[in-house]
Amino acid sequence: MDAPALSLRRALARLREQGLAWIGRRVAHELAAPTTGPGKALFRARLDLLGLIRALRGGAPQQAAMETEFVTAFYDLAAAPVTYDVVWFIAGAELARRAAGKAGVHFVVVPAETDGLREETADYEQVVDREARRSRLVNLTLPAFSLLPAMRGITLATSRRHAQHIRDRADVVHPPAYEPSLPHFPEPQIVLRQAAAGQSCQVLESSTDARRIIARWLDRVAQGRRVVTITLRDYAFGSARNSSVATWAAFAHSLDPAVWCVVILYDTGRTVDPLPDEMAGFPYLHEASWNLPLRLALYEAAWLNLGINSGPMVMLAFTRARSITYRMVTEDVEQSSTAYMRRLGFIPGETPPVAHRFCKWVWEPDTPEVIRREFDAMVAAIEAAPPDFTR
Repeated sequence: MDAPALSLRRALARLREQGLAWIGRRVAHELAAPTTGPGKALFRARLDLLGLIRALRGGAPQQAAMETEFVTAFYDLAAAPVTYDVVWFIAGAELARRAAGKAGVHFVVVPAETDGLREETADYEQVVDREARRSRLVNLTLPAFSLLPAMRGITLATSRRHAQHIRDRADVVHPPAYEPSLPHFPEPQIVLRQAAAGQSCQVLESSTDARRIIARWLDRVAQGRRVVTITLRDYAFGSARNSSVATWAAFAHSLDPAVWCVVILYDTGRTVDPLPDEMAGFPYLHEASWNLPLRLALYEAAWLNLGINSGPMVMLAFTRARSITYRMVTEDVEQSSTAYMRRLGFIPGETPPVAHRFCKWVWEPDTPEVIRREFDAMVAAIEAAPPDFTR
């Protein structure tokens, strides 16, 4: 089935399951994060109109001292997801900082009108309800901001009116021309275009303390061996995207334990459960699944990181950690279908320009043959590279 027909089938299925209310939610989502041509054109027109109104008003209030030292980056929860997609936002804010020559980035989290968070689809809400998303705001979004070395502050706006007050005193903002009256989440194409033009996007780093903690742990469990992490996705939403534990366990057991130390990173929501029997016996640091600085420090310290398309693995494109991310598409899940990936600006079969030379996206299924082929090729490439690229 071709992409348009598949998209139509999914739309009809949503309409049958959720009724006419789904149309309203879909329109609202399109206004906040447009993916269609007409939606993007309408959004740009509205943004231009707000920019004109601000210019006619003379910009920020004259009596207010403007924030000129930093880029003010508004993470608007009326449009922004509470997921690892936040790393695209952070990268965009950092690129805006460089372009403006500012000293740092001030992140502002803007609450939505309804319970502080954007509306989600019914099937997503069943798996990740509002309380779970509030928890993610604390355990994922805010710690993610701290991974940007140029981060100079985080403000949790108490209301959209509070956010407007901050906006009126901001000099350079991200997303470009942001206004609280027009909440939106910037699309990856903005960052992809700048990366294609030569901008380095390795903008995330773990903290010094997190690196010290991971170093102590690895000294004990790795004992000088090369560390290879395997990140497992085991999630109730879009479960067709989940890792094949049997396949990855077979690969892990195939590695020479005298050379390689395999470390497992389990899905965050499953860390209270024991590892699958096939993975029993491999080192497993529960805390790294919950603590984002520790997770990134572990990825940075590893010789190589492996996994399938998931939030943590995509994050690695914005770090200096070496990685291979397999199975970039799963057609049965809309958010990882080829059509959806194209809409986001990715080219099927290619690693995006945000990644460095030892970060690869593999679009083929994670079969044993593909896992081994890409692993061996990356090992050879790393070993042949200059010393400053190897550990």
